[in-house]
Amino acid sequence: MVERMNTQNKVSQASAYQNLKYYSAVTAGEAEGTAAQTQEILRRYDEMLADRNHIVSGLVMLSHEADADAFFSEWNSWIPKNEEPALTVIRAGLAGGAMVSIALNEATTDEISRTRLNDRTGMMVRFGGVVYFSGRSVDGGRDTLREQSREVMRTYDNILAVNNLRKENILNGNIFVQDITMQNEYENVWIGWSHIGHKPSGTMVEGRPVNRRHQLELGLTFADSDKVLTILRKNPGHNCCRFVTYNGISYFTGNVCHDPDAEGLYEHSKKVFAQLEAQINENGMKKEDIIVCNAYIKDIDAQEAFEKAWDEWVSEGNEPARTICGTRLLSDRYEIEFTITVACKQK
Repeated sequence: MVERMNTQNKVSQASAYQNLKYYSAVTAGEAEGTAAQTQEILRRYDEMLADRNHIVSGLVMLSHEADADAFFSEWNSWIPKNEEPALTVIRAGLAGGAMVSIALNEATTDEISRTRLNDRTGMMVRFGGVVYFSGRSVDGGRDTLREQSREVMRTYDNILAVNNLRKENILNGNIFVQDITMQNEYENVWIGWSHIGHKPSGTMVEGRPVNRRHQLELGLTFADSDKVLTILRKNPGHNCCRFVTYNGISYFTGNVCHDPDAEGLYEHSKKVFAQLEAQINENGMKKEDIIVCNAYIKDIDAQEAFEKAWDEWVSEGNEPARTICGTRLLSDRYEIEFTITVACKQK
């Protein structure tokens, strides 16, 4: 069902499913400085991509020491004008001397629609029945996470209305904040903004927005329709669902280990993998059909322990694409938050 490309060290360079290629994050820690690393990463993408014009969305992680201006200068020179993807850029911990990590998703057909948002702070990209947004943030007199959350969600309301989209069709959210200890300020706004019975899957970590004034970077995806669609939402709660299935893809909320007896990243990773595998099996999916996954690790210097658990768990011959970085998580008790996207039967 899912095509794998160039698997090395039990990670696929890319997974392809339904006219979209999901690339593993690319780093170039051997190069000196932000600009040189960005140039080398983009050179490698040129070897992999069929066409720069087909990039739909992406996540960029800059180390806390990286020069953001240097990254954007190289990126803006590389990406074709008016063909920009829905891109989210955060700061996070990276291993192996990396200062830049880039994970892109590439369409394999030309049926892409791009809209530069009116405030010019990002892109809305439509492809394959899904609408992807760049991570959105605000500043200008709004200092707290609560105030910025309200304003970001208000701008989403305006954008959805102008583009004939329905908030009820939300699929997934990636929530990156400057200070994870302030999570309740965001959650209280989010619970009131998102519709009961139409909660998405989602992940919230301390992936810091590049602009220090920005308390929040919120990237959402929606089903592309002006009507409220019937979308499978498993175990809906007050703020999210365990997973959301639409158009043959299941988007899972990030999983953490709640076992108080588990110690260290290796044990936490093993527990999280077992939880996810149970959820997959219980809902008629297969581990072999995981398309892509994101690992947010409390201590990136402990990555070797995660890799040991990964190597023991991943299905040989069906290795997903993968992104990994270091971030603070919702609780200091957690060593890892892990999220997956899975190909499944059409719902």
